[in-house]
Amino acid sequence: KECFLGQFFISKPDFELQNFSIEELCKIVKIHTGVLINVDDFKNINSIKTFFNKIERQYPDLNRFSKGQEWGEVLYKYSIEHPKTNPSGLNDDRIINQVIRFCGFSTLLNFANDLKDKEIDINTGRMIKRIKRK
Repeated sequence: KECFLGQFFISKPDFELQNFSIEELCKIVKIHTGVLINVDDFKNINSIKTFFNKIERQYPDLNRFSKGQEWGEVLYKYSIEHPKTNPSGLNDDRIINQVIRFCGFSTLLNFANDLKDKEIDINTGRMIKRIKRK
């Protein structure tokens, strides 16, 4: 019996690099810390772990800088102020803004009715119109 109605979001290679370019992440670090880091030093970064490790090695003054609630709040604020779609949260926007938009709309969902008309695409995690199966 189906009992889940919602969405899940897939981030590759990870949440930050799915949502923000390296240039944006460097800008976000400056907003967060006041320290300007050289974007060119981070061009070949392929994970946020590598990004933070490189900051730790090259910018020892930022040794307390890491992922956590404060970092998440800075990402959230930046994403809201710099959406990729208007209005924020449409399918071509950053995943973080799509999550925020979906959370807002989720209060409008009616589980019993929506479960009849919608299903989850297991490949994308998105809610789609239910396909009538025989």
